[in-house]
Amino acid sequence: AHTARQKAERAFAAELLAPAEGVAKLIGDNPDDIGVDELEMAERHFHVSSLIIQHQIDNQLTYV
Repeated sequence: AHTARQKAERAFAAELLAPAEGVAKLIGDNPDDIGVDELEMAERHFHVSSLIIQHQIDNQLTYV
């Protein structure tokens, strides 16, 4: 089980390593258009794993 503190720590680390705003600028405005190429581009840009990028997309980015 994960505590609320652990979840907050992981979210903070993800935001520090790959800011959601920066991820959004790289991958575009439509989450339906995000493919492997966009994920890999963001991964290389921020020097992080695709899991962190996917976390930011799933949990931090709000698309209207």
